[in-house]
Order: sequence, then C-alpha cells, then structure tokens
Amino acid sequence: MIYSDMKNFLAASLSLILWLSLNAQSAADYDARLNPIQTYQRNNPAYLNQPAQSDSQTVEIARSDMGIQRPIEAKKTGFGYHLGFASRLLYSNNPLSQDDNGSVDGGGIWENSLNNSFLLGSYDLGGATFSPIIGLSYLKNTNFGTDGHSKFNFDVLNVNFAGVFQIGRTWSLRPNLSFNKFFGNLGFTQFTPSISLGKSFNILEARSFVDWSLGYSFQDNDRLLVSDMQNKFESAWTWGLAIPLGNLEISPYLRFAYLNYNNDDRTDFKTDLGVYLDYTLTEWMKINTFFSYTNNSSDQEGSDFSRADLGAGTSLTVKF
Repeated sequence: MIYSDMKNFLAASLSLILWLSLNAQSAADYDARLNPIQTYQRNNPAYLNQPAQSDSQTVEIARSDMGIQRPIEAKKTGFGYHLGFASRLLYSNNPLSQDDNGSVDGGGIWENSLNNSFLLGSYDLGGATFSPIIGLSYLKNTNFGTDGHSKFNFDVLNVNFAGVFQIGRTWSLRPNLSFNKFFGNLGFTQFTPSISLGKSFNILEARSFVDWSLGYSFQDNDRLLVSDMQNKFESAWTWGLAIPLGNLEISPYLRFAYLNYNNDDRTDFKTDLGVYLDYTLTEWMKINTFFSYTNNSSDQEGSDFSRADLGAGTSLTVKF
C-alpha cells in the first residue's frame, strides 16, 4: 500500500514538473539530440521490464547473458507502463547544427521531456516472442545564451508503435511506425516507417548491442516550396555498450548513418559518437553527464556541419 501511494505521488509530481517546464520558455534546434542507447532500450521489452538496478542487480544481470531476453520470462503480467521525466542542460559549439563556415556561435540548450511507454503483452509464437510497445513523448527544447537562437526554439510530440519480435535470447526484429509533430516558428510533421535488426551480447560484465535500421521519413512542411522536399531514406548502424560500476553506468556509443533526400538530390553521411555516465540515486531517480560529437558530410553545399555537446541532467522514472 505504501509503495503504491509513493508511485502515485511520484506520478503526480512528474506531471506537475512537466506542466511547469512546458509553461517555461520554449524549446530549441530542430535537429533533436537523441541518445541511441536510450532509444534502443525503450524499444526492447526486457529493458522496460527490468527492475531498477542496485549494485548486485547490475552485476547479476550482466552475468546472466540476459540480453534482450523474452519479456514473457521477465514479466508475467503481460502488461507494463513506464512514466519518465528528464531534464538536462548542455553547451554546444553549434546549437543549430549549421554549416561550419567559421561564424557559428556556441550556446546553451535546456531540454525537458516526458516519456510514456506501454508494453501491451507478450505473445509466444514458438521460437520467438512478439511484444507490441506504444510510446508517447513530448520534448521541449530551449536555446539560451546566444542572441537570435531563440527563434529556433521548438517542441515536438512523438507517437511511436513498435512490434518487437524477439528470437532466442539475443536477436530482435522491430518494425516501427513513428509520427512527429514539431511546434514552433518552423513547425512541420513527419511520419517514419522503419525496421531494425538488433543483437545483444555480453562483454565480461558489460552489456552491449549492435543494431541496423532502415527507414523512410515522409515530411510535410508548408514553409518549403515543395512541402515534401525533406523526405529522406536513412540506413543506420549503431553500437552501444553499458558498463556497470556499482551504481555508476558508463555507456559509450557509435552510430553511422547514410541519408538520401531523393526530392532534394542530396546525400549525407552522418557520424555520431559519445558517452553517457549515469548514476542511480534511488529506484526512480538518476543523474547523468554526457559528451557527444556529430559530423555530417553532405554533397549539397551548405549542409555540412559538426558539433560537440557537453552537459548534465537528471531523470525520474516510475514503473507500473
């Protein structure tokens, strides 16, 4: 009873925090900064069902070769719900991901996000398990510290559906549908069907994964002469590693992406690398610091850019 009351209180507190943040100054850059490791974990039921990790739990999970183990083995109820709030501050030498011609000003970014994940059961298909997951998130991104950047503030609403087929203990196939609505002076909508193939494995006591994805984004942007000018095909390869050290977890990642904007006669090659340090304070609260570097090489003049981000934040999560 006490634990249930605490979860209800925390859920209400998260909602209040979100309301306060959404009524503060708006958001930033339209090239949203994503954490590939977090994205992978949110689309895998074993991570969603995994209890908060203490020292002993982290080591035990690493030794068990759990990987993306079938959710039917991780949670018997067949249904799960996660509510999370995250806030972080970062400094970027290129906040708006502009072409680096020597005149780019650095600045700060404040991000606040509310994330919901609904695990809608686990279905044994004989040799594989199917788990549908619905995600609903809202991000508010605010630029500060540099004149003129605030007009690029934005909010984004994301609705995501993933159907996760888990094969054996370590392989997953994930068809996915994602809808994004960007709000702000430069708002637009984007719909992206995609499919991903992933494998998880252990390196000593660390958990690792590799992931390959294919997707096509349909964009509707009334600001452009052709509203679907930014439609794009993307193929990406991602590697991530989670190294447990007591309550501290160190997570480096590397991502390569090929992007083709067929309506704009443009091809990009994008590299992302970085590291996150997460420290678990309680079952529902973490603090973190991170560094990331992105380089985009394009065959279209004015579309090359690089950026380096350094920041820190906190996250709150409740599981039902």
